[in-house]
Amino acid sequence: MALLCLGEIGGRTDLSGLPAVAAAVTAALSAPGGGEEVRAAASHALGGVTRGALGHFLPGLVAQIQGAAGQPKMQYLLLQVGVGGTRGGDTVTFGYLAVAGARQG
Repeated sequence: MALLCLGEIGGRTDLSGLPAVAAAVTAALSAPGGGEEVRAAASHALGGVTRGALGHFLPGLVAQIQGAAGQPKMQYLLLQVGVGGTRGGDTVTFGYLAVAGARQG
């Protein structure tokens, strides 16, 4: 439940001042013994946090996807992150590897 709430808050508020947030969410994605529900909630949270501060978190998310090239399960989880919507005039649909448009700031 906490991860789902974090995703909703992160989608509406810039959490880039809290660097441990993205690290904790990413850790939940790969936590041993974490079930599918936890991974789905972590994916939602990572998408929300990224959506709330695209310029800060999106490059890290892309780097994580590239860095997980030898880990298909982790790469799949990261690719399921839904970063979509509008913020600051940019339209972004990143989840499922479709980038509609985003300014790098």
